Amino acid sequence: MNDSSTIETLHRRGRDALGFELNLAAFAPAARRALRTGSAPESIHAEDLYLASACALGDSKAIAHFEKQYAEVLRRIAHRAQLAGVNADDLLQHLRIRLFVGGGAAIESDSASIASYVGTGPLTAWLRVVAARLATELIARDARGRPLAQATEASWSALAASDNPELATMRVELKQPLQAAVKMAIAALTAQDRALLRQYYVHKVGVDGIGKLLGVHRSNASRAVARARGHFLREVKQVLGVTLGLSDNSLDSAFGLMRSDLSLSLGSLL
Repeated sequence: MNDSSTIETLHRRGRDALGFELNLAAFAPAARRALRTGSAPESIHAEDLYLASACALGDSKAIAHFEKQYAEVLRRIAHRAQLAGVNADDLLQHLRIRLFVGGGAAIESDSASIASYVGTGPLTAWLRVVAARLATELIARDARGRPLAQATEASWSALAASDNPELATMRVELKQPLQAAVKMAIAALTAQDRALLRQYYVHKVGVDGIGKLLGVHRSNASRAVARARGHFLREVKQVLGVTLGLSDNSLDSAFGLMRSDLSLSLGSLL
């Protein structure tokens, strides 16, 4: 099956599922981006990609469908943000600007426009990460009393408290893709880097101990561990970015939420 027929198939799947018409030519660029990720055509979330493409073009029927489909998800995230001190209406207003307009005067961080969704993961999971990240930015903005900047780890942790059922659902959805990405990232490491990370994370050997094992100064051992960890994390992010269709900043937010799962997966697989 060539790209043209594959795109037509994806377009037909989306149109038949959602019931409103989006011109094939308008849908094709998003479909091509999805196919460039290397994902198998049958694994692409065609209905979600069709909806996101139509919303990005300002289609009123698509936006109405989006509002209806995801109203409860957004309501729960907004409610949790309000408990953390963010006005729920403020969050939803900024989110709509970010998704459908692309930024806004109050938002300095890069925009997670719905046009950036690539269809390799469920739109629901992508949307939860984008909305939760925006909520942490609003928390950080209000805490500092100046325009939005990137979310801090503390503000993400506050939002991702264990009593939040919405983010608990997000963690469940992210767990399997994260485990698969960790497995692939470990396989891509050199034998030396795997050994370093095994000593550091599994056997809890500090940099002083690793320096003795390698016969080098602790500063060199520290740099070696940091280099191996950096290679590992970049590989995990690359795999997750393709799998879930998330931007780097949204991946950072997901990593904050999945920190304990990442450590457990790394430890068990090493």
